[in-house]
Amino acid sequence: MPQILLHTPPETKSTQASSLTLIEFQGVLAANTVDMSGLDIGLLKVSKETGKVTLRVGLHLLEGKVVKLPRPLAVLERPVPPSSSQSGSNGMTLEDQTMTDSSSKNDAPPPALRVHQFIREKIIFSSRPIPILGSG
Repeated sequence: MPQILLHTPPETKSTQASSLTLIEFQGVLAANTVDMSGLDIGLLKVSKETGKVTLRVGLHLLEGKVVKLPRPLAVLERPVPPSSSQSGSNGMTLEDQTMTDSSSKNDAPPPALRVHQFIREKIIFSSRPIPILGSG
Protein backbone atom coordinates (compact mmCIF):
# COMPACT_ATOMS: atom_id res chain seq x y z
CA MET A 1 0.00 0.00 0.00
CA PRO A 2 1.37 3.47 -0.87
CA GLN A 3 2.49 5.62 2.04
CA ILE A 4 2.63 9.40 2.23
CA LEU A 5 4.04 11.30 5.19
CA LEU A 6 2.04 14.28 6.47
CA HIS A 7 3.80 17.05 8.36
CA THR A 8 1.33 19.12 10.40
CA PRO A 9 2.10 22.68 11.50
CA PRO A 10 1.93 23.47 15.21
CA GLU A 11 -1.34 25.11 16.28
CA THR A 12 -0.71 28.71 17.30
CA LYS A 13 -2.95 31.72 17.75
CA SER A 14 -1.57 33.27 14.55
CA THR A 15 -2.55 30.24 12.43
CA GLN A 16 -6.01 30.17 13.99
CA ALA A 17 -6.51 33.90 13.34
CA SER A 18 -5.58 33.53 9.66
CA SER A 19 -7.61 30.38 9.08
CA LEU A 20 -9.22 29.65 5.73
CA THR A 21 -12.98 29.54 5.18
CA LEU A 22 -14.74 27.62 2.42
CA ILE A 23 -17.41 29.51 0.45
CA GLU A 24 -20.32 27.48 -0.96
CA PHE A 25 -22.92 28.93 -3.32
CA GLN A 26 -25.18 27.75 -6.11
CA GLY A 27 -24.55 28.82 -9.67
CA VAL A 28 -21.56 29.70 -11.81
CA LEU A 29 -18.91 32.32 -11.22
CA ALA A 30 -17.89 33.61 -14.65
CA ALA A 31 -15.06 36.02 -15.47
CA ASN A 32 -13.60 37.52 -18.62
CA THR A 33 -10.17 36.15 -17.77
CA VAL A 34 -8.79 32.62 -17.55
CA ASP A 35 -6.60 33.27 -14.50
CA MET A 36 -8.90 34.15 -11.59
CA SER A 37 -6.14 34.47 -8.97
CA GLY A 38 -6.28 37.87 -7.31
CA LEU A 39 -9.57 38.69 -9.03
CA ASP A 40 -11.90 41.00 -7.07
CA ILE A 41 -15.18 39.07 -6.97
CA GLY A 42 -17.26 41.26 -4.69
CA LEU A 43 -17.73 42.69 -1.22
CA LEU A 44 -18.08 40.19 1.64
CA LYS A 45 -19.52 41.39 4.97
CA VAL A 46 -19.78 39.23 8.10
CA SER A 47 -21.90 40.30 11.09
CA LYS A 48 -20.38 38.94 14.32
CA GLU A 49 -23.59 39.57 16.32
CA THR A 50 -26.08 37.79 14.07
CA GLY A 51 -23.77 35.46 12.13
CA LYS A 52 -25.30 36.78 8.90
CA VAL A 53 -23.05 37.03 5.85
CA THR A 54 -23.68 39.10 2.72
CA LEU A 55 -21.78 38.98 -0.55
CA ARG A 56 -22.33 41.71 -3.13
CA VAL A 57 -21.34 40.64 -6.64
CA GLY A 58 -22.04 43.38 -9.16
CA LEU A 59 -25.74 44.22 -8.89
CA HIS A 60 -26.61 41.07 -6.93
CA LEU A 61 -26.68 40.48 -3.18
CA LEU A 62 -26.27 37.00 -1.69
CA GLU A 63 -27.24 36.29 1.92
CA GLY A 64 -25.73 33.39 3.81
CA LYS A 65 -24.53 32.05 7.13
CA VAL A 66 -21.34 30.68 8.70
CA VAL A 67 -21.48 26.96 9.50
CA LYS A 68 -18.92 24.86 11.37
CA LEU A 69 -17.75 21.85 9.33
CA PRO A 70 -18.50 18.45 10.94
CA ARG A 71 -14.94 17.34 10.11
CA PRO A 72 -12.16 19.82 9.27
CA LEU A 73 -10.59 19.76 5.81
CA ALA A 74 -6.82 19.88 5.37
CA VAL A 75 -5.14 22.04 2.74
CA LEU A 76 -2.10 20.03 1.62
CA GLU A 77 1.07 21.28 0.00
CA ARG A 78 3.59 19.16 -1.88
CA PRO A 79 7.17 20.33 -1.23
CA VAL A 80 9.13 21.20 -4.36
CA PRO A 81 12.30 19.11 -4.73
CA PRO A 82 15.58 21.06 -4.82
CA SER A 83 16.32 20.14 -8.45
CA SER A 84 14.81 22.45 -11.06
CA SER A 85 13.80 19.56 -13.32
CA GLN A 86 11.50 18.17 -10.59
CA SER A 87 12.81 14.65 -11.08
CA GLY A 88 14.33 12.44 -8.45
CA SER A 89 17.65 10.64 -8.45
CA ASN A 90 16.08 7.75 -10.37
CA GLY A 91 14.68 10.02 -13.12
CA MET A 92 11.07 9.71 -11.94
CA THR A 93 8.90 12.79 -11.56
CA LEU A 94 7.32 13.62 -8.22
CA GLU A 95 3.94 12.36 -9.50
CA ASP A 96 5.49 9.02 -10.53
CA GLN A 97 7.13 8.68 -7.13
CA THR A 98 3.81 9.35 -5.40
CA MET A 99 2.03 6.70 -7.47
CA THR A 100 4.73 4.06 -6.97
CA ASP A 101 4.22 1.58 -4.16
CA SER A 102 6.68 2.42 -1.38
CA SER A 103 7.02 -1.25 -0.37
CA SER A 104 8.87 -1.92 -3.65
CA LYS A 105 11.47 0.76 -2.76
CA ASN A 106 12.58 -0.16 0.73
CA ASP A 107 15.58 2.17 0.66
CA ALA A 108 13.71 5.33 -0.43
CA PRO A 109 11.52 7.27 2.02
CA PRO A 110 7.85 7.73 1.10
CA PRO A 111 6.85 11.07 -0.44
CA ALA A 112 5.88 13.76 2.04
CA LEU A 113 3.07 16.31 2.08
CA ARG A 114 2.84 19.32 4.36
CA VAL A 115 -0.45 20.40 5.92
CA HIS A 116 -0.67 24.09 5.11
CA GLN A 117 -3.82 24.89 7.12
CA PHE A 118 -7.11 23.42 8.27
CA ILE A 119 -10.54 24.61 7.12
CA ARG A 120 -12.95 24.43 10.05
CA GLU A 121 -15.92 26.46 8.81
CA LYS A 122 -17.73 27.38 5.63
CA ILE A 123 -20.03 30.14 4.45
CA ILE A 124 -23.20 28.85 2.78
CA PHE A 125 -25.18 30.98 0.35
CA SER A 126 -28.23 28.78 -0.29
CA SER A 127 -30.81 31.33 -1.46
CA ARG A 128 -31.16 33.04 -4.82
CA PRO A 129 -29.35 36.36 -5.34
CA ILE A 130 -31.34 39.51 -4.59
CA PRO A 131 -31.11 42.08 -7.39
CA ILE A 132 -29.99 45.54 -6.29
CA LEU A 133 -32.06 48.19 -8.07
CA GLY A 134 -31.28 51.88 -8.33
CA SER A 135 -27.72 51.56 -7.02
CA GLY A 136 -25.71 54.52 -8.07
